[in-house]
This record gives sequence, C-alpha cells and structure tokens, in this order.
Amino acid sequence: MLKRLTVLVPILILVSGCSSEQSEVIRAVKQSPEKIVLRIFDRKVEVADKLKGLEALYEKEHPEVDLKVETLGSNANFNEELYSKIALNEAPDIFSVDGYGSFEFWKDIAYDVTDKSWMKEVITGTTDSVTREGRIYGTPIALEAYGFLYNKELFRQARITQIPTTLNELRIAAQTLQSKGITPFSNGYREFWVNGMHNFNVAVASQPDPHAFLEQARKGQIDFTRNKELMGWVDLLDLTLDYGNKQPVATDYNTQVKAFIDGKAAMMQQGNWTQLTISQSNPNLQVGMLPMPVDDANRDYIYTGVPNYWIINKESEHPQEAEKFMNWLLTSETGKQFLIKQLKFVPALKNFDYKSDDLGSIAESMQEYTEAGKTKMWYWDYFPEGATGKISDLMQAYMEKKINREQLLKGIQSLFVESNQKGGK
Repeated sequence: MLKRLTVLVPILILVSGCSSEQSEVIRAVKQSPEKIVLRIFDRKVEVADKLKGLEALYEKEHPEVDLKVETLGSNANFNEELYSKIALNEAPDIFSVDGYGSFEFWKDIAYDVTDKSWMKEVITGTTDSVTREGRIYGTPIALEAYGFLYNKELFRQARITQIPTTLNELRIAAQTLQSKGITPFSNGYREFWVNGMHNFNVAVASQPDPHAFLEQARKGQIDFTRNKELMGWVDLLDLTLDYGNKQPVATDYNTQVKAFIDGKAAMMQQGNWTQLTISQSNPNLQVGMLPMPVDDANRDYIYTGVPNYWIINKESEHPQEAEKFMNWLLTSETGKQFLIKQLKFVPALKNFDYKSDDLGSIAESMQEYTEAGKTKMWYWDYFPEGATGKISDLMQAYMEKKINREQLLKGIQSLFVESNQKGGK
C-alpha cells in the first residue's frame, strides 16, 4: 500500500498544480474520441501515388476516420504480404483480389455485400468471379481492356490508315513503320503478368471454345504443338520480337511504357490502365487500341475484364466503417469523380456520368470495341494454380533462345496436364 501511495502522490501534486488552461487541455484530451483507423490494401501499383490521395479526401468529409491506403504490386508478393499482415494482427479492413483464383484464398474472410446499396448499380456479369452460392463477396471497381496500344501520330506518319486485324496485316504495318525509321513494338517481357497472363490469354481466348479448350488441355486431349491458335500465338510473339526493342526480357513495365510515351516505339502490349501515366507525362498523346491477331482470320477484338475486386474483411474491427467508405467511394460525387478524373478508371457501375475526355483516348477506343461487341474474356483465372508465373518463365526462356517452339508449347501443355493429375483447379 505504501508503494502505491508513493506513486500516486507525485501524480496528485502534478494535477493539483495544473493551471486552469492545462486542466482544459487534459479534459479535452480525455474527451477527444480516438480516430477509427481504416486500412486499405490494394494491388494496382500503377495508380499507387494517386490512390493515396483518397486519404485526405475521405478524412476531410469523415474527420473521425484515419484512412490508410497501402499498395503493393505483383500478385504473388501481394498475397504473401496479405498473409503476413493477417498473421501479425494487422489485417486490412478492405483488400483487393483479382478474380477466381485469388478470391479462393480469401473467400472465408470476405464480407457479404450482395444487398448493399452500391451493388444495385454494378454492371451485370462483372461479379461472377466473387459470387458463391448466389451471394456476392466483392465489388468490381473498374473495367479494363488490353491489346496493342498504338501511337496514332506515328501511324499517321507511316501512312497506316487501316487497323490491322490479321497477323499478316500486323506484319505489314510493322514493316511499314520500320521502313520509316520507327520501332514498331515496345516490349516489356520482364513482367510475368504481361507474359503468363495477358499474352498467353491471347492463345486461349482465340480458341473457338476457350472453356472447352481449357478442360481438354487438363485432360491431355490437346497436342499444343498441333493446335492452330497456339501455333499462331507463337507466330505473334515472334513478330513482336522481330520488330521490337532490344533485350525485351530485361525491359520492365515502366521502361516499356516510357519508351512508348517518348515516341520511341509505335505499339505496345498494354491496356487502359496506362492512361494515367500517359496523361501525366504526355497529355497530348493520342493512343488507340489494336487487336492481337494470331493468324490471318479476322481477329478484330480486344480483351476485357475486371482487374480488381475490393473485399471487405468480415473479421475487421470496423466492418460498418468499411461499408460506409465503399458506399461513399461508389455513390458520392466526390468518390466517383476521384475514380474517373484522378485514377482514369472505366467504372464497373452504371451510376457514373462521365465524358470520354475524362478518361482519355485509350478508354474511348476501348468503348468503341465494347459497344460493337468486339471483346473477348480474360481466362487466366481458370489456369492451373501458379501456372501464369511458370508460363512466363517458359516464354522468357524461348525469347532468350534457351528452348525452341516445341519445347515452349509442350512445357505449357504439361502444366495443365500435371494440374489435372494432382487434382488441382
């Protein structure tokens, strides 16, 4: 008891010695409610800087919240980091997943948003990846598309007036550009997602029935070295290498995009997510989107899908606050304008009013294809678990001439067959 009194006496003296102003400060501190910390963990690294702008924007209208937005690129690293955060009791209140495969990892902690007000505005068909037994567990934030982006001015200089929709037409366009001293392709084949996801998806989406192809591939019923579309896909890859920049395997995303923005190449395999970087660096650059043809059939289509779903963590300490934030982001004018004008996102909800000028020339080209029904799906979420990275490794080995065409195709084929033998998805 004596020790306890000894400790209390100095405190009592300190408090009793406070001035009236100091007492008011102490009272204010005691009465001031602690801010709610709301954490968002996202994987779209290309908008990381702009996405941080959400913090001040939301806190201005919701001073009771301390919003913290963190972004990390690369799917594999993202999932590992998310696991780590959960293990350390630092789990985000909202996090992103990229569809079927990724969602499977996190479905047990996903908050049911089926009946939430903003979900009434979601475009039909965009939630299939995050729907289980009729209930929806994620929100699509944007729509994206990719193909070959092209510099309209460089095409004009080369007097290319017709959009190439076949492999031969694309080869002629590349030859024409090169004859004018213009490098046709800026290739960024260091990135696994550029290769194993987007590029190889062209081979799958170009099949007469992609889902049937994937099922048959798992059962070993398809010889990849004899499949017309797969052989044509390698022809397309060869074309970009023959008419592209040196050391494509060493070229990362940022280097690839910068070369394109600087006019050092006329085309690059990318999508509308590059618009923000292009608008910031060269706002006058007019960019369109081209098909990625695998043969001389008319392949006049691009590839569209939902890149990210935002998931509310149902184990969060503040699920209602996370819900409130999502509703603000997707229904308030402040939130909607941020997504359109700051992030250049093509919305996946119907309640957005915007002009094509708000989103840039790539989105305008994307919308022309979409409205004409000239689109194909993304299928990499149906690939065997971990296959996209391994496909990329095989592609890079082929680009560096460590393996030949047959070894490339047989190597990819084995990934599907082995997955089926192991009982994988």
